[in-house]
Amino acid sequence: MPLKIRFILSILITLLFIVPTAAQSPRICLSDSLPKPQKGDSNLAQGVFRTSSKWLPGQKLRVRFLDGDEFLRSKVRQFAQIWEQYANIDFVFVDSGPAEIRVSFELEKGAAWSFVGKASLTSSVRRRGATTETYSGGDGASMNFGWFGRGTSDTEFRRTILHEFGHALGLLHEHQNSNASFQWNRPVVFNYFMNELGWSREKVESAVLSRYGSGTEFSNRAYDKDSIMHYSVDPSFTIGGFGVGNNTTLSTGDRLLIAEMYPFEVKKYDSEFKFKNIAIDYNVTEQNQKGLRFLVDFDINNAQHETHMLAAYFYTADGKLLKDNNNKFRARDGSVSVFKSFKPLYLKTVFTKFPMFIPYTEFDLPCGDYRLKYVVYAWQDSTRVANSGSSYFTYRKPC
Repeated sequence: MPLKIRFILSILITLLFIVPTAAQSPRICLSDSLPKPQKGDSNLAQGVFRTSSKWLPGQKLRVRFLDGDEFLRSKVRQFAQIWEQYANIDFVFVDSGPAEIRVSFELEKGAAWSFVGKASLTSSVRRRGATTETYSGGDGASMNFGWFGRGTSDTEFRRTILHEFGHALGLLHEHQNSNASFQWNRPVVFNYFMNELGWSREKVESAVLSRYGSGTEFSNRAYDKDSIMHYSVDPSFTIGGFGVGNNTTLSTGDRLLIAEMYPFEVKKYDSEFKFKNIAIDYNVTEQNQKGLRFLVDFDINNAQHETHMLAAYFYTADGKLLKDNNNKFRARDGSVSVFKSFKPLYLKTVFTKFPMFIPYTEFDLPCGDYRLKYVVYAWQDSTRVANSGSSYFTYRKPC
């Protein structure tokens, strides 16, 4: 089958791919071209994710099948679990009851999609007459594999299952990474989608040509044309004729990024600590200073009356610690950190919205826009007992 026909088919079968945004807008799967490699890029995590979509390291994600025979279910179990080799996440396949991920093979024939990360807790898709609709609730499908059958090859099973479970873990489409260096052949793209598919110009702009912006939560790491989150594209859609085939395995960038999001913690610790949720409020004011505030939910068991500390460390997007210059929010290694101690009162203690605030003035950087990331750790004395994984945000210092 010619490449352009394959590309068109991939557009049609993924037209209803769900990437939750404020407006629940569908995203179309296209691709970018490869930027020139930079020195040192080989060890960088690549890809895009949204902080608020990320689960927490060590979390058990229940997966329940809504339909499908045992053959198809076994393929999902087989290939989804590849992610567990690189991410501290446990997919638990259940037969009934609540589940974070709910899989259908029959809801939409010919379409494969997934909600992104934690959106599946509160959003589902159901059939309404001849069409489908998204609704608030965690009881319907959050993922669909609509073209699987007995004749599907293992390569296709692996490619599609890894891609959709990547979305379920919080990863976004790699072709919309804002760090890609390509240029669309805009007249060709507009002509195809407007004249052949009947789209409006605005829809083509927002669903095809736009990139994930430098908004507060998007990571937009180094672009990775080999990512499993990348879709194929016909060369005629880009200036210079750059094209991408089907990626069927996890790239090095995929593995590095998911390990950064969901790190494995190696520790010797008698107690049990578990992050439940980490929220962050931007542009809040405390003591006449504007900054950001962490609100952390966590459980800790078997640590009654033992002093612990919660600390958030700040890095540039490429992993360099921000240096402290005024000794006000300073970690032992001289980096910028906000920290606060706590002492559990009970054998099983639950902390809700545990607050930590840091003024923006502590980010001692020249004026401009910066992609920064933070990691929240829990400590007992010099033992690190928990790691939240990396999350990204944009810091804009006015000139």
